[in-house]
Amino acid sequence: MEIDAQTRRVVWRETLGEQGADRPAQDVAGPARRERGVLEGRDRDSSVGRVGVDNALAADNATRYLLSLGHRMIGIISGDTSSGTSADRLKGFLHALSSVKIRPDRSMIHTGNNDMESGHQHAMQLLTRARRPTAIFCTNNMMALGALAAIQEIGLACPEEISLLGFDDF
Repeated sequence: MEIDAQTRRVVWRETLGEQGADRPAQDVAGPARRERGVLEGRDRDSSVGRVGVDNALAADNATRYLLSLGHRMIGIISGDTSSGTSADRLKGFLHALSSVKIRPDRSMIHTGNNDMESGHQHAMQLLTRARRPTAIFCTNNMMALGALAAIQEIGLACPEEISLLGFDDF
C-alpha cells in the first residue's frame, strides 16, 4: 500500500532532521538509509502507518560489531523464532557469521522466552560450557539483563572477560 507524502516527511524528520523534510521518499527508503534500519509502510492487517526496524539488518550489524572486536565464539539467546522479530534477528546473526566464513555452532544458539529468567538460564548454560563464548548476543534486553546476572553470578567481568550485547529500545 502506498504511503502518503505526509508520512514520508515524518519518517525523514525522525531519522535525519527538519532540513530534509521536503526530500523525496525514495531518499528515505532507499539503500542509503537502510543502514539506519528505518522502514516505512503500513501493516498488512491495518490502515495505520508504522515506522519499524529491519531486524535482520540490525542484528547483522550488531553481530558484525562483535566480530570487529575480535569475537569468533559468539553465543546467541534468541526469542521464540515463531515470532517474525526473533526469527529475523537470528537470521541477521547467522548472516553476519557466514559473511566472515564462521560456521555457526548450533550448541551456542539458544531460544529463550524474552524474559530475564530465560536469559539467565541460557546464559548459565553457555557460560558453563568447556569452551564458553567470548560474547553473548541477546535479541531482547530483558534476556540481556538475565544474562548479565548470570555473568556476575559466575564471577566474570563484563566486558573485560566476556562481552554482552542486548538488542531493544530501553
